[in-house]
Amino acid sequence: MYQIARLGEGLLLNFSLSSSIGAQNTFLLQQAILKRNSMLKLSSICIAFNLAVLAMGTFGMQGVFALFPSTVHFLLRGGALYLLGYGLYSLYVALFKKVNLNIQIDVKKVRVTTVSSLIFITLLNPGLYIDVLVVIGARVNQYTGLAQNFFIGGLVIGEICWVYGFSLLAFCSSKFLQKPLIWRLVNFISAIIMITLAIHFYTMNVSVVTNVN
Repeated sequence: MYQIARLGEGLLLNFSLSSSIGAQNTFLLQQAILKRNSMLKLSSICIAFNLAVLAMGTFGMQGVFALFPSTVHFLLRGGALYLLGYGLYSLYVALFKKVNLNIQIDVKKVRVTTVSSLIFITLLNPGLYIDVLVVIGARVNQYTGLAQNFFIGGLVIGEICWVYGFSLLAFCSSKFLQKPLIWRLVNFISAIIMITLAIHFYTMNVSVVTNVN
């Protein structure tokens, strides 16, 4: 029962962190509305990179960041600037760009661009590293042996269930969300989220991430 409890704890912890309306969730929502890309592919990419970062946090990446704080500085500042740029573009789309969700496009080109943007948003999102290193990393190190394995298993299951579940829900709701006014509203909210995150991470002290026990 103790191990099952650790499994449930890892599952709930991942859900609580993933359910916040962050950069990655916002991007997936936008793509679901456009329906120009395979949500299964995009979701799988998210999961792969999220689990890779999770593995780094689980197996002692905090120590590396403590030795090389300039890496954290780059992630916070560089990621903040990227999120700011994406947020400003979303604001432009919401306020000024003509809405035409049915326009003919070069599907192959759009897919490459979208996947690249998703990878950048995922890897340059400081929130992901802070969640993994500060919250999950500190918690997972409190357990050893089988209990730790079950806790990590819960995190992995939670990650898979959340990303696929959120993508499916967004895709199923896309018909309603495709209305021009709703699309502008989604982009406006996305802009506010991205710009707020950018300011938060740009002004964050590096020691918040590096000083992890």
